[in-house]
Amino acid sequence: MVDYYNSLSGDNLKFQDITDYYMEKFVNPVWQTDFYKLFLDTNFWKTVKIIDGAQEYVNQLIKDDFRVIFVTSTEPYNFYKKSKWLMRTFPNIDLRDSLISIKDKQLLSYLDILIDDYPKNLIDKKDNYGNLLKAKYKKILFDLDGQYMWTKTFGYDNEDSFRAFNWDDVYNIVT
Repeated sequence: MVDYYNSLSGDNLKFQDITDYYMEKFVNPVWQTDFYKLFLDTNFWKTVKIIDGAQEYVNQLIKDDFRVIFVTSTEPYNFYKKSKWLMRTFPNIDLRDSLISIKDKQLLSYLDILIDDYPKNLIDKKDNYGNLLKAKYKKILFDLDGQYMWTKTFGYDNEDSFRAFNWDDVYNIVT
């Protein structure tokens, strides 16, 4: 998204400048309000590349008899675009059984493991109604090559919570 945003805006934002999960905080102020619309742009989704190792390791987990479910907290208007990208990227996975959109991932108490790059999805939190939602699953924070600045404060103990820097790390933690 950084490259796509820069190409449209003429900005020179660098990935390292983004220290919070919500990238719109770092774009030119005139782009902030409608920044989410970039995720709806078909041209953007044509530029999205999969992280090295993701396809191979997800497919290997499936061969190892793990059930893989993609869980997103994307906005409803972006769900269709994201699901089309997933269908192109993982044509062997039936997304009717393997794709969930939910804001509070902590509600998915049946999950054994959650791999996420947003630390708040991996910790207990209160929902909008004041209910405490417990993150009962094993937590794997994905921090690609240690470059996700917004993940730096996540505490992990290598028992119930882990940090993975690539898909090889993810696979080794899961198995």
